[in-house]
Amino acid sequence: MSCDVSEDGKYFLSSSSGSAGIGAEMSLWDRRQTKLLNEYRGHKESITSAIFMPMKDDLELLASTSNDSTVRLWNRDTKECIHSQHIPDAGPLLSLAAPFYSVLAFSTFRSGIQVWSLQARSHAGYSLSQLRRY
Repeated sequence: MSCDVSEDGKYFLSSSSGSAGIGAEMSLWDRRQTKLLNEYRGHKESITSAIFMPMKDDLELLASTSNDSTVRLWNRDTKECIHSQHIPDAGPLLSLAAPFYSVLAFSTFRSGIQVWSLQARSHAGYSLSQLRRY
C-alpha cells in the first residue's frame, strides 16, 4: 500500500492491506541484505501510509496511518507502538507526511488535511495534538 526509504538509504518501510485485525502490518527491510528485519502489528484495517519520522534525538520512530482512522507511532527497534491516536469523524486516513521535526500531516477521507504535533512526555511517553486542519 505504501513504501518509504530511510534518510540514510539503508532501510525500506512497506505497509500492507488487511481487515478485522488480520494482515495490516508494516514491514522494515534492510536494503543492503534484502532481509526483513521487523514487522509492526496493531492496526485493525489496511495501513495506507508508513514513514520514517525525522527526529532530533537518537530514538528512531516510524509512523503509520490506516483505514481504521488511527495514527500510530512505533519505536523502530523495539517494535513497540508508543502512541495510537484515533481521529474522530475523519474516516479512513489516506496518506502521511512528516514535513518537519515532530510534525505529522495526513489526509483524511472526510475532514481534509490535518497537521498534528508530536510531544515527548517525561513519564507518559508521547502524545499528538492537532495544530491545524485544512
